[in-house]
Amino acid sequence: DGGFNMLKPLLDYAKQHQGGWGICAVSKNYAMECAQKHSIMWGLPEVRGIDNCMPETERALPLTAAEAPSEFLVRRAEAKLAVQQRYGLVQSSSARLFVFLGRWVKQKGMDYIADVAGWMLDNFEDAQLVMIGPIGDPYGSYAERKMQMLQQVERFEGRLFMHAGFLVVPNEVKLGCDFCLMPSRDEPFGYVDIEFAWFGAPTVGSFRGGLAKVPGFYYRIYNSDSASETQEALKQAIAAAMSAPPSVLATMSLNARQSVFSVEGWQQELRNVYALVLDRFKAQRPRRRGASEMESTRASTGAPLVHSEDEMLGPHVGRPGSKRRMSWNDPDAALSMISIETEREGHAGVTSIVIGDADSEFLKQEVGELDIQVGVDRKLSEGKAPNAMVLLEEVEWEAQLAREKDPWAVKLGQSYLGVYLIDWMISLAYVTGPLCSAILLGQVPTSSSTFEVLEPISEVVFGIAWTLAACRVQPNILMTAVVFCRLALVLPGLCGAPPTVAALCLGAVSTGD
Repeated sequence: DGGFNMLKPLLDYAKQHQGGWGICAVSKNYAMECAQKHSIMWGLPEVRGIDNCMPETERALPLTAAEAPSEFLVRRAEAKLAVQQRYGLVQSSSARLFVFLGRWVKQKGMDYIADVAGWMLDNFEDAQLVMIGPIGDPYGSYAERKMQMLQQVERFEGRLFMHAGFLVVPNEVKLGCDFCLMPSRDEPFGYVDIEFAWFGAPTVGSFRGGLAKVPGFYYRIYNSDSASETQEALKQAIAAAMSAPPSVLATMSLNARQSVFSVEGWQQELRNVYALVLDRFKAQRPRRRGASEMESTRASTGAPLVHSEDEMLGPHVGRPGSKRRMSWNDPDAALSMISIETEREGHAGVTSIVIGDADSEFLKQEVGELDIQVGVDRKLSEGKAPNAMVLLEEVEWEAQLAREKDPWAVKLGQSYLGVYLIDWMISLAYVTGPLCSAILLGQVPTSSSTFEVLEPISEVVFGIAWTLAACRVQPNILMTAVVFCRLALVLPGLCGAPPTVAALCLGAVSTGD
């Protein structure tokens, strides 16, 4: 997150010394997504996908040739009854059990499950749902709150189990479930679907990144910013899984158990990439300077061999008790405009960072998890929760607005008729510019020399005025002022203003953009 990309230096090194070759992702589909999605990789000749391996030693349910398919189905039925009894679900061998197992974070898309769980349980009487995993971000908190609300619905009793936290899960859960739910927004490779597949459970999830490598029911995400579209796609995948006949599910289960992700194949692909990189490697290692060469250089320049303590500490950290301020103009400054002070009394060697009032915008604390959780609970209790993305955007916006000190900025951040006032101002800014200019020009005679002389002069004057205002006023407030200025200046045009007034008004309107 943020603007610091730790991957860029590695890519720059690969471009400089390896011709851009050697960049790999942990799955073939994820490699294609990265090459298309991230502009930082557009200049590379290749982003190769190497599917991760899964050692056969991790297969908790080994394949046995002597075991008949009917015997395996009996084992699965027994495991399902054990899971239903363990988690308080209605014991039924005909029920189709969906399980989500993993971290409750935005990446995993468990909020989509929480949004469609009510629809699934209402439309499919044989459907049962188990969700287990620790909460990792506000999306997880949102899912927990919605699942708690569903647990209180009487008609869902005995069909839904939810545990938002760490829980030891026995292998019977993977063996007894019918489908593994994985509606991930992004999944480089994914191991959970393999774990369930080796127990015979197909996957119901998104066709993203490393998913869709085992049998299952998958949907494509064409617009990841549209929660409603993703919910609808997930519903269709669930409906397809529920309507699949037992013979089809048995075939998918067998194929899932037989899936292999060999270590040998993974190692061979790595060897191929290493061979390619070594063949194209063009490193120019710097020549190391010997001790004698360094000594001769010191003698010729007259530089001391041992530097003073201040020189060793560098230009920004002084002796204990000293205080120096870094400058934006200093190319060696690691953190600019921050005072670093070393306390001598009682805390020798402890360095503290002091940020003055002038630097209040340099580091700004993000909205806390507790504040977001309180906002999520309030919105859900009010019934204002179309989906997690919309709800969390509103909560974070309101929390940031609560920290705003300028009353005008707070007013612009409030919603009117379902639209923020600042968005109304942006729309008016696009409309009023050409509209006001057209009205003012319509009142000017075609052969007015006064207008032709004054109009460019007024543009220069008002251009300077708006520029000076932009140096002192926040952009959102300045834009609002421009809009109201345009609306006020259009009145002379409607009233038939003389060319002199029209030229002045047009200069103020046109330079406001």
